[in-house]
Amino acid sequence: MSFLTALQLLTIIPVRREFAPERLGRSIAYFPVVGIIIGLILAGLSWLLGLFLPSAIVNALLIVFMVVVSGALHLDGFVDTCPYCHAIYDAKQGAAAATVGRKLSISVFYYTQLLGIALGIEQEKLGLHLNRSGVSKFNL
Repeated sequence: MSFLTALQLLTIIPVRREFAPERLGRSIAYFPVVGIIIGLILAGLSWLLGLFLPSAIVNALLIVFMVVVSGALHLDGFVDTCPYCHAIYDAKQGAAAATVGRKLSISVFYYTQLLGIALGIEQEKLGLHLNRSGVSKFNL
């Protein structure tokens, strides 16, 4: 079954099947299904853990769960896709504002800042005030 192949490729869930490369093509259709299942599990865990744990702890546990269940598959994909996008978007706000003819205030977060926010680290310690785009304080 192609679903089991997708589950085997995208998670650490033990599927007792030999991997056959010819099944890979058929399994791609089930990749979104596996993602939805993982997302539903994360949503359920978020709700359940949120009943008795602070949000920073819940967020950290959800990240750990996602990393573990996926075997850290493509964990770095977000950063690798465009390693300097955050710097470009942050630094080029003035040029973009000149192009559109009005002041822009598009908040740009660095990947490490997003992780820090998810873990509940204070905004001052994350250096949000140093971002060129002027990230303002926000409530989580």
